[in-house]
Amino acid sequence: MCEEKDDDDLDLSWIDTTKKLLTVDKNYEKEPLDYITFHYCYVNTNIQKIITEKHYFSDKLNTSLSSEFLNTLIQSKLKHNGNQYLCTSVSSFFVDLEPEQIQPFSQTTAYYNFFNASVDLSNNFICPPTIFIFHSLNSLFFLFEELPPLQLLTKSIMTHTRAKGATKKRVTFNNKTYKAK
Repeated sequence: MCEEKDDDDLDLSWIDTTKKLLTVDKNYEKEPLDYITFHYCYVNTNIQKIITEKHYFSDKLNTSLSSEFLNTLIQSKLKHNGNQYLCTSVSSFFVDLEPEQIQPFSQTTAYYNFFNASVDLSNNFICPPTIFIFHSLNSLFFLFEELPPLQLLTKSIMTHTRAKGATKKRVTFNNKTYKAK
């Protein structure tokens, strides 16, 4: 007999997570990510704002982000609070320790650099499998810098070249020349 899942059913996935945490000393296998966290950092002259959202993968076996998806995502985030921004960098943070490195990592004060300073947006980005206790740390960071507002240059039609005082330029419109008053 086939059971259907109701929307009213409780989400019991936290039980599996708790079981994994209780056996963390034995369970170091790398697993595909359920989600990745995106951090959008908006920087301008007055304030800095960071917006965080999670992107859930629909297929746990395919944890890649296409180049098209990332570029469309960036395009959708270029305007924020009425201001125009430019995406100046995309970086990743993945804790990619191997299972045999967990014990030495937990007992050291040495610095580990899990930060990748640049993500190539012309290629698909593959989120590597990691040990489940680090899944919530794995992230992409998008840095947006505010563009200065456009300054329109206006020129006066007054010229001050004659000794008698200011003169006005002649303006041609529809093949007729007019002298500005």
